[in-house]
Order: sequence, then C-alpha cells, then structure tokens
Amino acid sequence: MLYTISGCTGVGKTSLIRKVLAEIPDTHLLRSYTTRAPRDNDLPGEYTHLSDKEWRNALMQSVFAWHVHVRDMMYGTRREDVRAALDSTRLFLACIAPEKVPDIYSLAQAFGLKLQVRSIYILSPDRRVLFERLTKDRGMT
Repeated sequence: MLYTISGCTGVGKTSLIRKVLAEIPDTHLLRSYTTRAPRDNDLPGEYTHLSDKEWRNALMQSVFAWHVHVRDMMYGTRREDVRAALDSTRLFLACIAPEKVPDIYSLAQAFGLKLQVRSIYILSPDRRVLFERLTKDRGMT
C-alpha cells in the first residue's frame, strides 16, 4: 500500500511522516530524487541527490513517475520505485507535490494496482503560523 502525503511547504508533511515511521512497524519511505543540496531536516533515505547532468539523463530515459521544478530545483520519484511499493505487502509513504498525486494514480492504474494508493492532503494552517514555521525552518528568525 502506498500513501501519498501532500500539502504546501511548511504544513508538516515531514513531521507526519517522521511520526508514522517511528510509530508503525515495517513502514517505509518511498525515495525521491532531487537536484537540491541535502538539508539537516531531510529524513534518512528520503532523497537521492543528483547533479543537474544526472537529472537530465534520468529525464531523457523517462525514469520518473512524476517530477516537478521548484525554485530552481528538481524533485521526482522513479517509476520502478512506485511499482515496487505498490507490489509490496509493506506500507510505503511518499511525500509528493499535490499536483502530482494524479500521476501516481494514473501509473498505479496502468499497473492494475490503483486500489493500492491512498492520499492524505494536509491543509495549511493560518498564514501567521505558516510564516513562523517557514522562517524558523530556514534559519531566518
């Protein structure tokens, strides 16, 4: 089973995933790929960091189930990783941009595994709370 976790920046996706991974045995994080530098708050195994050249090569080979461009950085998840999660008896969590969740459902449907996907969208808190989270997380306070 694959659960997608989505919401805007700063809503608590990583915090939720961290809690579920700690509390529910045999739960795994679906690895994503990015061109951005590692961050201190990245979860272990959350990302494989690629150079721009490696990213372009992966795009040319159509390896990604989804990918997005966010503030000069690229993020995505490989098709084969999604397929492995859908085929597994384990629970997988994936942090995905909200607009890319339909791509996961389409891929799962193509594999005949659409019922293996569930999605959680985290609503944004009050603007003031969100601003405080974002400035604190980025060391701007």
